[in-house]
Amino acid sequence: MRTITAAGALAALILTLPAAGTGAPGPAEAVRAAEPGARIGAVRIARSDPRFAAAALRLPGAGARVAVLARSARGWRVLDLGPRTVGCGLMGDRALRELGLACPAP
Repeated sequence: MRTITAAGALAALILTLPAAGTGAPGPAEAVRAAEPGARIGAVRIARSDPRFAAAALRLPGAGARVAVLARSARGWRVLDLGPRTVGCGLMGDRALRELGLACPAP
């Protein structure tokens, strides 16, 4: 079992927030913009490639889904939305695993 330190938790929280004064959206804001009715759960940022994140969410009428996000200088944006198999081909295998995503076997 992996233990999260207070410093690690704080760093993860800071990475999910928009940059102060930039107006750049954080992951949750990007998901809300793409899917206004979504209830957003946990947001994970890949440690091996912090340009990518995944947010667990629930959509009315569609149930549990995952949003895959990418960070750029302008903030976070949603790249893909769907079941846990989203994100395939967008990032490396290690980042996919860290985000709890699973690609189907070829």
